[in-house]
Formats: sequence, C-alpha cells, structure tokens
Amino acid sequence: MAAGTHKRSKTREQIDLTRRDDVRYWMKALGISEQTLTAAVKRVGNSSADVLSELRRRKSNCR
Repeated sequence: MAAGTHKRSKTREQIDLTRRDDVRYWMKALGISEQTLTAAVKRVGNSSADVLSELRRRKSNCR
C-alpha cells in the first residue's frame, strides 16, 4: 500500500459500518451522529445514496 493511503472502502458508494474510518468519514460528511448513521444503514442498507435519501426523507417528515 502506498504511503499515506488509507484502508477505506474502494468507493464512496457504500458505507461499511465495520470500518471505523468509514464511520467517521460518513458522520462528518453527513453531519450526523454514529447512532443516526447506524440506524439509517439498518433501515435501508449500506448504499450511500439510499442512506442520504433516507436521511433527507426523515428530515422533511420532521418539519
């Protein structure tokens, strides 16, 4: 592995909850807690697009 290369998912298309660096990345990118991220992945699967859609849907339903 090249110096400075991180062991993250090969793409940002999926969220891997078993990788601490992925969890931290998605928490920061989406501005959410680990609990919220985990719950969203459990509801819709690990597709980042599906998780983002779920979070947007839930946010719009709270208004």
